[in-house]
Amino acid sequence: ALVDQGVFEELARDYVPQLYDCMQDLGVISTISLSWFLTLFLSVMPFESAVVVVDCFFYEGIKVIFQLALAVLDANVDKLLNCKDDGEAMTVLGRYLDSVTNKDSTLPPIPHLHSLLSDDVEPYPEVDIFRLIRTSYEVGLPGVTTLGVLRGPPLGVRHTLPLLTRGSPASLLVLRTGCRSRQLSTS
Repeated sequence: ALVDQGVFEELARDYVPQLYDCMQDLGVISTISLSWFLTLFLSVMPFESAVVVVDCFFYEGIKVIFQLALAVLDANVDKLLNCKDDGEAMTVLGRYLDSVTNKDSTLPPIPHLHSLLSDDVEPYPEVDIFRLIRTSYEVGLPGVTTLGVLRGPPLGVRHTLPLLTRGSPASLLVLRTGCRSRQLSTS
């Protein structure tokens, strides 16, 4: 998870630069990414939505988690840029992730701690997990086949070479994220 966290920080710097500096100052990127990567979003998203993320992870690998994390940051850029401290930023992200729903689930929705403790009058608008995943693929990472469109050079070498030189065997897994993968079905 620490290797993934380092790679994610580099990706955030490249893909959401307007947000990266602000989030680094607040110390939020390392905090959120660790829990997201350790639990594959199971600890921060309603269970019925998080299992879809886990399914995608088993099908596509770690790049799904990177793409999803970037899509979550991108969807909350304006709110995060207005945050004054790390607690406020964590609340924004927590409330957003609590609002992720799976309309196909037969399970009753189970609210997370953020929504139970929130004193906000206006609830966050619901975000469909399938739409969020599709958005994450459309924004995508270079070298990843997204909805039939191949973009740019492979991700692997550029983002993991410094990690490999430190001798981290876990970073070898990250090299696979730049490989061509099975295409996502649009149905």
